[in-house]
Amino acid sequence: SLPVEDGSADLLLSVESMHTYTDKAAFLREARRVLRPGGTLAFVDRGLPALTPMAPPESLFASAGFAKLLHATINDGVSRALASNPYSSQVVAAIPAWMHSVLGRDFARFMDAFAGLPGGSTHEGFSSGRVPYELGVYLMEDDSDVWVGATASRWRGKQK
Repeated sequence: SLPVEDGSADLLLSVESMHTYTDKAAFLREARRVLRPGGTLAFVDRGLPALTPMAPPESLFASAGFAKLLHATINDGVSRALASNPYSSQVVAAIPAWMHSVLGRDFARFMDAFAGLPGGSTHEGFSSGRVPYELGVYLMEDDSDVWVGATASRWRGKQK
């Protein structure tokens, strides 16, 4: 559990970690515990369908008491940003040679999976759409708080 008091957070931001959680419902329960009523849960993450499916159905968020403001796949923007990174080849060059030899195939697999390197399988997965990269923004609902539903409706209207 997070070292945060109940109902003390306005925002919980999860960046590239939800795909590793084996119990996404437990994560959402913990998010609900720390957020104040009307608090926001926002995340960006990649889905790894072959390993640990990220894309929890919207019903999972709803059953945990969250109202969707936005949930979208943003592969195009992520792919363009990664492809335009002028430092990706320098990342590999900066890694000491001894690390390559000590880690062997494990190192090669890590580098192949590292999304920031064009030519790697994860980068290719984002570019092709095979690996979804998602953005989600959800508000914590409270049965006694009509504000959340009204805010969600207004926010969705601005996105059209």
